[in-house]
Amino acid sequence: LASLNVSSALEKGLSDRQSEPKLIKAHEVLGNVSSTIRSISHRLTPLLIERYGLRHALEDLAETVNLSEKLRLEMIVVGFEDNGHYSLSFLNDVYRIVQELLQNIVKHAQATRATVEVAEHQSHVSIMAEDNGIGVSENKNEPGKGLSSIQAKVTYLNGEIEISTPAEGGTLVAINHLSPTPE
Repeated sequence: LASLNVSSALEKGLSDRQSEPKLIKAHEVLGNVSSTIRSISHRLTPLLIERYGLRHALEDLAETVNLSEKLRLEMIVVGFEDNGHYSLSFLNDVYRIVQELLQNIVKHAQATRATVEVAEHQSHVSIMAEDNGIGVSENKNEPGKGLSSIQAKVTYLNGEIEISTPAEGGTLVAINHLSPTPE
């Protein structure tokens, strides 16, 4: 997300002629660092979930995305007032799914607005992500690394995923029936 903020500064322009080449180089370096950190972070449990719960971790993620000013994200979290009856592993998986959905929107959708809703139901969790971007390419033969990761987590949690491009454009991802205890 630091990369988003740097590219935002580039788009707005700066008067100093030396600033742009420095920012471009910083953007490249941050891109490499971001890939490395993303890889490492997928192996770790977000500290925010442990300390403050999933709701707070998701709200913090949304705040960071919105800070970039490249995407206006509305994060809706229904439930999750008490995470005590969920395993940390399950909460981590839900967080990672949302994180990967946002990564895909930021990297590929060319969207300016997105809504993510994470809802706690009596026996399962659902996630809905919608953006106003370019939609999903139907010509792709294989899903990308991010989508494959999401599908693997959804399958592991006995959930269902549906990805569509509504008539009005953008992408809608609906993930249902994520079960806290996989069968």
